[in-house]
Amino acid sequence: MLRHMVIFKFKEDTDPKAIDLLADELSKFYTGYVGFTKAIRGKDLKLRQGNGDLGICVDFESEQEFRAYADDKDHLELIKNYVAPIIESRAAVQIEI
Repeated sequence: MLRHMVIFKFKEDTDPKAIDLLADELSKFYTGYVGFTKAIRGKDLKLRQGNGDLGICVDFESEQEFRAYADDKDHLELIKNYVAPIIESRAAVQIEI
């Protein structure tokens, strides 16, 4: 199994409504996508300075399932329409679990 983790930092002038819309779209996508075993996302709790703004964690049974997710048309559209316009930076890792 593998875990895909992403941390987004949003542009300083990002409208909070755009972040809420992204969170809603992520929930819709994860509800309808069947290629993973678990997906969670959440806004940072602001317990430490310098953290990102939103974290995503998705578990997959195999590398093949992760690669299918990464290249999924709807996933790429979500990134293009809801992530790219508001993102300052992104960090990601995939680890074995």
